[in-house]
Amino acid sequence: LIAQLTAPVRWTYIVRNTLSVVRLPDRMPIEVDAVSIAGSTNAWGHTVDLTLSRPGDLQHLQPNSSGPRAIEVTINGYVWTALVESYGRRRQVSNEGRPEFGVTVEGRSRTALLASPYAPARTKVTSEERSVAQLVDEELASTGYTADYDTVDWLVPAGAWYYDGTPPLEAISRLAEASGAVVQSDPEDLVLRIVPRYPASPWAWTTTTPDHVVQDDIVVADSLQVRSAPLYDAV
Repeated sequence: LIAQLTAPVRWTYIVRNTLSVVRLPDRMPIEVDAVSIAGSTNAWGHTVDLTLSRPGDLQHLQPNSSGPRAIEVTINGYVWTALVESYGRRRQVSNEGRPEFGVTVEGRSRTALLASPYAPARTKVTSEERSVAQLVDEELASTGYTADYDTVDWLVPAGAWYYDGTPPLEAISRLAEASGAVVQSDPEDLVLRIVPRYPASPWAWTTTTPDHVVQDDIVVADSLQVRSAPLYDAV
């Protein structure tokens, strides 16, 4: 946990954002009008959508003989990398009679190369006792990716871990699910993080100091939805 965040109460908050997009690895600049980055706890990677300022830049982002192109997006000093996997084009005539062109590209975290359709489906049966962290490392051997395993670990008996027709990322997700953990892609580096779904156990939330505090003064609107559930406290 980190120190609580407090902000001065003002009538107006002004934020000046900085944005840059480059192609990897040659760092060719790509001019964009808009960027959208999304992710969730249940998704192993993030998605990136770009609206190109110059439709001609699309040729620089299309796949080559090595596969899909990679990009780096930097917003206010925070870095995300992604593979460009698809694109869309829009053409229309403006109210003034001028032709207008728009191109959008979409992509996912570079860890997508560990999943279908890029990574081959494999078959495996363990012949020796391994920890879960070791099994994850074995899935990433010789791929150029590494794992940051930061959750419950235990020994898996020989023969207990097996699969058929499974790419590496799916196998790692199954290992994480066994302990209630989730798989997350590092925003910038070729690293998979296997972490608990919640940094602090829900049982301890009432006594845990939050990472950040959002003051009521800067909240424009909020909502609350209550739902009923069985009062289970043990299984």
